[in-house]
Amino acid sequence: MSDKTYKLVDILNLHPSKVAVEERLNLALNFFESTNEGILIANREGLIKFVNRAFCEITGYTQEEAIGKKPNILKSGIHDIAFYKSMRESLEKNGYWKGEIWDKRKNGEIYPQILSISKNKNSKFSENYYMSVFTDISDIKKSEKKVYYNANYDSLTKLPNRTYFNKELEAILKEADKENYQVALYFIDIDKFKEVNDTHGHNVGDKMLINVSKRLLNSIRENDVIARIGGDEFVLIAKNIKSEENVKQLASNLKKKIKEPMEVDNQIFHVGLSIGVAIYPQHGISSEELLKNADIAMYEVKKSTRDGFKIYDKLMSTKIAMAISIQKDIRKALEEDMFIVYYQPVIDMHTNSIIGAEALVRWNHPQKGILEPESFLQYVLSGDVGREFGCMVFSEILTDLKHINETLPKSKLQISVNISKYQLSNSTFCFDFLNIFERNFINADQLELEIIETEIMQNREMIKKNVEELSLCGFNIAFDNFGTGYSSLSYLRDIKVDKLKIDKSFVKNMLENEKDLNIVKSIIDIGKLFDLKVQAQGVETKEQYIKLKEIGCHFSQGFYHSQPLCVDDFMGYYNKI
Repeated sequence: MSDKTYKLVDILNLHPSKVAVEERLNLALNFFESTNEGILIANREGLIKFVNRAFCEITGYTQEEAIGKKPNILKSGIHDIAFYKSMRESLEKNGYWKGEIWDKRKNGEIYPQILSISKNKNSKFSENYYMSVFTDISDIKKSEKKVYYNANYDSLTKLPNRTYFNKELEAILKEADKENYQVALYFIDIDKFKEVNDTHGHNVGDKMLINVSKRLLNSIRENDVIARIGGDEFVLIAKNIKSEENVKQLASNLKKKIKEPMEVDNQIFHVGLSIGVAIYPQHGISSEELLKNADIAMYEVKKSTRDGFKIYDKLMSTKIAMAISIQKDIRKALEEDMFIVYYQPVIDMHTNSIIGAEALVRWNHPQKGILEPESFLQYVLSGDVGREFGCMVFSEILTDLKHINETLPKSKLQISVNISKYQLSNSTFCFDFLNIFERNFINADQLELEIIETEIMQNREMIKKNVEELSLCGFNIAFDNFGTGYSSLSYLRDIKVDKLKIDKSFVKNMLENEKDLNIVKSIIDIGKLFDLKVQAQGVETKEQYIKLKEIGCHFSQGFYHSQPLCVDDFMGYYNKI
């Protein structure tokens, strides 16, 4: 027999027959050497007496290096004294121990394994031996780690995702109850991110998200948690908040870091954040309520200034509940055709004839009567019915215009339609608009599209792109409420415009207020400079009309001429004049 065989004879309780011993030893050796599980046998003094091939492959030790040594050559240092004490107690009491353990290879690499140790007694020699059988589970651990990572982390930004965030928030709120501290939950949204995607492409958008994530991560405290829970939505859990001032300071740090110029694909971006905060426990006693209220606070920032910060208060929820109720009524009104279009005549001041009208939407509310746009339009545009509402209004206007053309074939009237920033900022707007237009066989120059001057700044690139496309199709473009905002002659250079509309606030007081009159004159002068027509809105008196005509205004609209009329009354008014 070989030396290896003699070592096993000392260990195994074998049948005394020499042939039987040989057969059983060869069988055991073949098994030990062919298995992929590492095997180590040690005596009661803890010295290694036998190791198999798999042991050597897994640990990196040769048989010569291992035999005679103690198993603690594999000790990783990860487990504490209590771990090994529990192992020994189980062996003494039950003669067996099994569990997961981290050991160390000869090269110093620490690895995980499933280890089974059994205590065996050789009755022939009255000596205890310990057999350890182990499996290297490094690959399994890597797979588990990958599965865990994919389930809990965002693949793009490498930040924790919504799943991780939900679990972490629950755990932190429990800890906050136990330790009696406050938690601030920040709901963070990147301003105008959709514009970046639509204008520059998703590749640039993704790189911006990565950059924003890194900056957010570098702005928070060591124990805070930041996660990406949606497209451009992030949440921050700030533990152990002492005061509202702490909350504001952290928000200020985030905004300051993000505001630094950001270079993406050789382009410089200035990124803003809208941040809403809810504080535990006063703004919510559950994770769901806290997140909802932080989101509500963020939405309030979006509605007002953007690039801002607000802490939740109960009034916000009241506003949201009212908005949801109104939006529900709006959807019902759309289904039941409660919206009607009125037309306010536009007068050519040189011929005193009607050259067109502005289309104005009214809601024929079953309880409140006829409602003007100021009472409902913001809820339409900020809700999920904006696209449907826009298509409905435009379809009705084109139907009415077709009726006007058939009834008054020589009139060639032009109808002006208000187009909101929400519509012009939507990449589907031109498709919807042109699709409806082409079904109605109307000449493009019979439509004038009104854009509010101040809204151009909020999404300039996308609005410019859509306006250029509509202008090329032959539609007239007008700047509505001109002079009320950040008037810039560069708009008139960059965007093809056919008309300027003077806001009614200047017309109202121009006869009593010299500043208002000078503004009106300046707008008319700008029109002359750029060869644009100018229309006054809100003309209510004969004196206003005469003065506007005197200083060179082209068109007039207001109650001096007529209130808004339904389409049939408008045609009757046209025939009367």
